[in-house]
Amino acid sequence: MQKHSITEHPIIVDIPPSSDDTSRLKKGKTLKLKVTRSSPPLELKYYGKGELPKEDQERIEKFLTSTTPSALVLPSKDIDIGRKDLVDLTSHMAFVSSDVINAYQNLLKEAEGDKCIYTTSFLYQTLGTAMSPEMFLVDITEERINEAKYWFIPLFDFEHWHLLAVDLQGGKYLHLSSIKNPKYNAGFEKACKFIGNYLQEHFSDLFGRRGTRPVDWEMINLEDIPMQDQSNDCAIFLLAYEEYLQKGRNLDFCQEDMTRRRGEIAAEFLRLFDT
Repeated sequence: MQKHSITEHPIIVDIPPSSDDTSRLKKGKTLKLKVTRSSPPLELKYYGKGELPKEDQERIEKFLTSTTPSALVLPSKDIDIGRKDLVDLTSHMAFVSSDVINAYQNLLKEAEGDKCIYTTSFLYQTLGTAMSPEMFLVDITEERINEAKYWFIPLFDFEHWHLLAVDLQGGKYLHLSSIKNPKYNAGFEKACKFIGNYLQEHFSDLFGRRGTRPVDWEMINLEDIPMQDQSNDCAIFLLAYEEYLQKGRNLDFCQEDMTRRRGEIAAEFLRLFDT
């Protein structure tokens, strides 16, 4: 899953007329969207057209066609969602940035409170480096650990986003990856060992009262979960895993749902943060 750079040349995206747009429908015309192209050099598709509410469709179109779009800034968070992020998010086969993951995790956290814990995607990337991963864990408290069902930690290996979901109540480490390949297991196990040692060291009294040791919890690669067919939807699958687990829903989505999910996430960002 290679992340591609933005090219300087724009691409014209044809959007067929919807059934409620009678004037364009009768003339067989399409709406032209001129947006910056994101590699690979395939046709960019505006995901969500005809599926999202009309207001959201118009909001996305307005942002993509704006000549001077400003970045979307999350209040109280050092996260900017720029034009490139939104172009990639609403484009066919485009890789989604870590800023999009972190921003949407923040929305999930705000919507559900401390039902689950969401950790930035940068934590995993510090493991095994000179940087201290604990700089990203300053808000982890015993109260949050005690109340949360899951602790979600995005993992990134070989240009692929996958997920460690720590079952804090059941005492398990769950691995959810939309591509099944053993090479991702090493990263999962490395993250489990770090989190196990962290929980054991910082919250030994809590888990002692429960009669369990995080360093001994089982590591489980979940097999019967939704999988991707296209190479660059891994981040969208990761966010869907988190959202469905958070809400206690069965993981009953599929690759075909990812087109709408891209549009929904983009619309949510614009609805909340586009000033």
